[in-house]
Amino acid sequence: MSDRPRIVLIVAFTGAIALAVVLLVSNSGVSPEQQWRPGTAVPRALAMGTTVVDRSVPVAVAPQISAWTGSQYLTLGANARGRNVGAVYRPRDGRWRTMAEIPFGSALRGASGVWTGRIWVVTGVLCDAVGRVARDGHVDECDPGTLATAAYEPATDTWRVVDALPFPGASGFGRGHDSAFGSAVGMLGDDAVFQIDGQYYAFRPDSWDWLWLPQPRTAEPVACSIGGTLFTYDASARAVVQFGADDTRWTTAPRAPEGSPRASNSPHVACSDSTVYVYAPPSRTAYAFDPRRREWSEVPSLPASLQPIADASNAVWFRPDAALAVSPAGELSAYRVG
Repeated sequence: MSDRPRIVLIVAFTGAIALAVVLLVSNSGVSPEQQWRPGTAVPRALAMGTTVVDRSVPVAVAPQISAWTGSQYLTLGANARGRNVGAVYRPRDGRWRTMAEIPFGSALRGASGVWTGRIWVVTGVLCDAVGRVARDGHVDECDPGTLATAAYEPATDTWRVVDALPFPGASGFGRGHDSAFGSAVGMLGDDAVFQIDGQYYAFRPDSWDWLWLPQPRTAEPVACSIGGTLFTYDASARAVVQFGADDTRWTTAPRAPEGSPRASNSPHVACSDSTVYVYAPPSRTAYAFDPRRREWSEVPSLPASLQPIADASNAVWFRPDAALAVSPAGELSAYRVG
């Protein structure tokens, strides 16, 4: 055998071994994020057959929110005229496409979105711009309007207005309502959950209707979601509380370890795919709660997937060790753990 075929064989064998190791690790139940390594920008392939080709968003937009569908990266923001525009990126072929126009004449300010598995539910406050729109999409002068919600379906590239009065308490949100209205929480069973002005609401895709949800004892911090269950932190009890799809009230998990954040620390919660993290900036120490084992542990810092990524906004982790993010300038970046 000549040297050239031997080299090719060795390279192929080495590649096969590397792929087998990746598959073994990815299916071992040990999440790469538990290695606590920082994310770094990489211009090379994110995975076999996946390459970033078009790095710039194809429309003049400052992305404000984003979501990962399992195969596509959705972004939505505001252009220089203060209108909402969106773009969709497909890592499979490395290409962007423009998104159908959201069905509102005014821009949504303070927008939040929850991906349900089929539709992207986006809600915010309609804002008629009366001043200059900055590069990041922020309107420095704005006439805040009523709350509005629409759902985007990537399969058909269509938007649908959810309801003229989207929330059970919408009658209390007339013109002039504060544009910082709330936050996206995640999925509760099959429903998309938002916290609006301190109250939790669930949007039901099967009936296109909204439901009030029972309140935890405190509205802060805003809950997050794992596997269709909501989790937040009760600082007075120093314990995680949770609410499942079939529950009628929030239930308390085991008490957090000594040293966990108190109410005076303004605690935050963040969810990975399996763990609830409780922390209080600027401290990098976090406390991790495993809902399956119902056990707490102290960690030296948040995992990479829950930390802000340098020079990126709205990073979406579409694999345990890889993320996509768009900068305010509209440049796509690919990130990989370690």
